[in-house]
Amino acid sequence: GLVGIGGGLILSPLFLLMQVDPAVAVSTSSTCVIFTSASTTSQYLLMGRILIPIALFYSGANVAASILGTCVVHALAIQAGGKATLTSVVAVSVAISAVLMALELVHRVTSGGAAAS
Repeated sequence: GLVGIGGGLILSPLFLLMQVDPAVAVSTSSTCVIFTSASTTSQYLLMGRILIPIALFYSGANVAASILGTCVVHALAIQAGGKATLTSVVAVSVAISAVLMALELVHRVTSGGAAAS
């Protein structure tokens, strides 16, 4: 739990409270997540619970989206010249995600489907 996905919610703020440089805090927490995610993925792979063609498709899409997103954020940062632009991009992205999740929940509840899959 301390080093998994939720560990980022525990370790990063703890490191920041201990006056660790923010870049070091985030990178240390992310490194822990890499190892636990790899372990879990290996377990699912050994149990045959991963559909390899779909996983490869999503991996490719994820890499492409990461590269595109990084290029866009860097271009915005250079154009606007500040961290406020990056913060705004993240805030808008989170807001869009929240709205889409709320719409999905409303759709599932009103259509009689399960609230969570």
